[in-house]
Amino acid sequence: MSSDNNNPLFQGRSRGSEAAMPLVEVFLRAFALRIRGRMVSRSSTDFQVRLATVETRRLSELIKDTEFRDTGVFGLLRFDTLGHGGLAVIQRPVLSRIIGAMLGDDAGSEEAGSDARPLSPVELRIALRIFQDITRDLIATWPRRPVPSIELEGSPGNARVMDGKSTDEEMYSAVLDFGPAEAPYGLMCVAIPSQTLRGIGSPTRPERKKSSPKGPDFARVMPLEIELVGEMARLPMRVRDLRALRPGDLLPMGALQGAILRVNDRPVVIGEAGHANGQRSVRVLRKLAD
Repeated sequence: MSSDNNNPLFQGRSRGSEAAMPLVEVFLRAFALRIRGRMVSRSSTDFQVRLATVETRRLSELIKDTEFRDTGVFGLLRFDTLGHGGLAVIQRPVLSRIIGAMLGDDAGSEEAGSDARPLSPVELRIALRIFQDITRDLIATWPRRPVPSIELEGSPGNARVMDGKSTDEEMYSAVLDFGPAEAPYGLMCVAIPSQTLRGIGSPTRPERKKSSPKGPDFARVMPLEIELVGEMARLPMRVRDLRALRPGDLLPMGALQGAILRVNDRPVVIGEAGHANGQRSVRVLRKLAD
């Protein structure tokens, strides 16, 4: 996906959209974290998901983008705010990898089919779940009130499900990169109508005695949730050994040196594992990043 802007993360056209970009990026990073959390929970693997780019594009351009149209599974999102339509699309290699991870086998190594091939029953079921997760996670991380209702309209499918939906409405387009950075699986794109986030950076009180510093008001998005993962140890395991596990089996994790707390797979705190008030807890020993 190309743009004339030199910064790959902040791309756009309208001045209003560009002004809100920093806040939109914070929102979409939180959204990507929730998507990753669901992938890790459902696949029981360290499924990496990163926010790659944020830009403003026309819906008609996104539907025709060959990066997704030829190998994408599309879903139409409906926002109740003024009846705006959005878009979610995931490349088939990513869908195949997710299915493989959920099944605990190497199904993700199979070659993805073309856009013309209908979805198999398994692909359709998993794609439907993924798109439903997208709507829930958008609502959970939405940066302003009231939160619009967001629903998947119809069933996911190839690019033809978007026929007749091509418009020139401006979208915030977020591209998520799946898999290890050195060998990514593929991409997901979520497009949100820019009108639904109009005024995201405007102050809540119009009258202020002293002038506010220029730039977006990040206080509006501070309540957004992030995922903090406490890691005690990591244990490599083959799929057949995982399937052979039975109640009562012991997994040697080695000597417990401490706990690392991660946000978006980035270590931020080193702590000491223990118990407090009957709950498992981590005592903060050292901060690595803010």
